[in-house]
Amino acid sequence: MSNGSSAWLATAQAAALQAQIYHHALAAGSARGHLVSAGVLVLSLVIALFMMRVSRADLSGAGPAPGSAGNASAPGPETPAGQTLSVPAVSQNA
Repeated sequence: MSNGSSAWLATAQAAALQAQIYHHALAAGSARGHLVSAGVLVLSLVIALFMMRVSRADLSGAGPAPGSAGNASAPGPETPAGQTLSVPAVSQNA
């Protein structure tokens, strides 16, 4: 082998080594990026579940207490003294 061909061989080996290093760095960086994104996803799920604050009563399907929505015995608008409210008759022969 002459001196020129050995230099060419060393340059080719160096280029191949650089390509291997580049591909390894690209693969390692991509893997780390996926790992970080998975961590962010888990963190966002934990935060979302914490912020929902669902209790067992909410999950049981029990509605609010019957008297809490509105009280039927509560006083409504008052009528003037001496007047009564009347409901018009509805005929069933339409």
